[in-house]
Amino acid sequence: MKKRIMIVTSLLFAIVLTGVLINQPVKAQKKVEAQIGYVNMQKLFNNHPGKKASEVKLQQEAKSLQKKLEVEAKDLSKEKRQQLLQKYQQQLSELERELVGEVMKDINQKIRQVAQEKEITIVVDKSAVLAGGYNLTDEVLNLIEAETEDKKTDEKTDKK
Repeated sequence: MKKRIMIVTSLLFAIVLTGVLINQPVKAQKKVEAQIGYVNMQKLFNNHPGKKASEVKLQQEAKSLQKKLEVEAKDLSKEKRQQLLQKYQQQLSELERELVGEVMKDINQKIRQVAQEKEITIVVDKSAVLAGGYNLTDEVLNLIEAETEDKKTDEKTDKK
């Protein structure tokens, strides 16, 4: 009889212990939820104040190089003129890449900033989203515009 009580008690203890262990959360299985956001990069780029300034700078450089080409190309052969034209076109392309790169870098920084504030872990372009996610475009654009206004205010203050 004592033997039976001992076996039953051991079995009950094992069952209770198993139940307790099964119900304990395992740290390795911690659920991680990714919050997904998206932005319309085309809209951000087209409305970025730096894009407009870049276009002006690029047009000024193009006019300057055009005048320079007209002066230098007068005494050159057709082949040399073509080489000079290609050289100037390459300079304009490099300037454009540099200016666009600066704008994109700023946009990416603002996207990261808004994503961090909103606890968004993944941000993709709007074209990659079929459904769901948080549209961060307007918030990023507002941040860009607010920072631009702050810079303008600082410049006006510095001039006084």
